[in-house]
Amino acid sequence: MENRIRDVLNEAIMQLKQSEVDEAALKAKMVLSFMLRKPKEYLVVHDSDILDAEVVLQYKENICKVGEGMPVQYIIGRKEFMGLEFEVSPDVLIPQADTEVLVEEALSVIEPGDKVLDMCTGSGAIAISIAKYKEGVSAIGADISPKALDVARKNARKE
Repeated sequence: MENRIRDVLNEAIMQLKQSEVDEAALKAKMVLSFMLRKPKEYLVVHDSDILDAEVVLQYKENICKVGEGMPVQYIIGRKEFMGLEFEVSPDVLIPQADTEVLVEEALSVIEPGDKVLDMCTGSGAIAISIAKYKEGVSAIGADISPKALDVARKNARKE
């Protein structure tokens, strides 16, 4: 049996819908585009391309994880926040859109020369975003978890 992109995707979408996963199609496409290292648009343009059996097997394993409740961001290892891309892992919480409101509010009151301490920094998204978007501000992230701090350090080095 040939594993065409469209067929593999449709099967994954049906599986995620049966597991009552919100945004099943989007999540199925996110995982496959990540695995193929291609943008989601590639999946549409190349929907009749045949996938390698090993890729299909790994994809199905990842779709099972999503169906069991694992966030897609942990599978793909990243999350966009404040227009920046952050590495994430199960060692940190996934930055959320409502936290962007907090950062925007902080940016409106923080002045150049101020120092910001982000306790329980996790991925570092808050501290890094503040430092990136407010010139002259130093931001420090602290966390009790060494693994979280490793993730935050990687993110800080990127930005």
